[in-house]
Amino acid sequence: FIQSNLRMYKKLLLVGDSLTQFGSAPGGWVNLIGHTFCRQVDITNRGLSGYNTRWVLQYLPVILSDSHYDLAVVLLGSNDAAASTKPQSVPVAEYAANLREIVSGVRAAGVLPDHTLLLTPPCTQQDMYSQSTGDQDRRNNELQGYADAVSSVARETGCEVGDLFGAFSELSTKEEGGFGKYLYSDGLHLSEAGNKVVAEVVTQFLTTRLGEELPLPLWRDLASC
Repeated sequence: FIQSNLRMYKKLLLVGDSLTQFGSAPGGWVNLIGHTFCRQVDITNRGLSGYNTRWVLQYLPVILSDSHYDLAVVLLGSNDAAASTKPQSVPVAEYAANLREIVSGVRAAGVLPDHTLLLTPPCTQQDMYSQSTGDQDRRNNELQGYADAVSSVARETGCEVGDLFGAFSELSTKEEGGFGKYLYSDGLHLSEAGNKVVAEVVTQFLTTRLGEELPLPLWRDLASC
């Protein structure tokens, strides 16, 4: 067995709001990709429930303080897109500027732009959300502008983009009864089915960046030495 053949585990940073924080729960998308890539990456989940890009940017030095990273996934915007009367609301122009700054910080932590995946915020189910919260904000026609901003920032910075907004919109036309089953009863957070959609998008990105190489050999290879 030749020690020089060993490779270090890649380090993956996840930056987001509750959609990312809750992704570490059983059946969550972070949990799912962790299972798929456990032999290749160490995952740091910096999902912060309720946060918008303004607050993430404010605490970005803390978020990035622990390590050098090789890959990053950023999923923000669901809170930024709240109604202007809400404390989480961030105008779309500022949202885009904040994303650029977050990408810049992630790059300073070692992650190249083409190893950074920017995810558009997924759609909400307005009827479910209104029944759950009594609010009428976070409408998809406004959320579309934030999704477009993600795609624009990705083009400008050379990052990859994963279009969750488009994926969930497509599901709304394919699924009988719309895409409600992909969201929790509040119409905002992801159900088990919705988490699988996110995991599939992130898995595609990671597969292209990681390939099939493993830092440590399979036991069969050790047994044959």
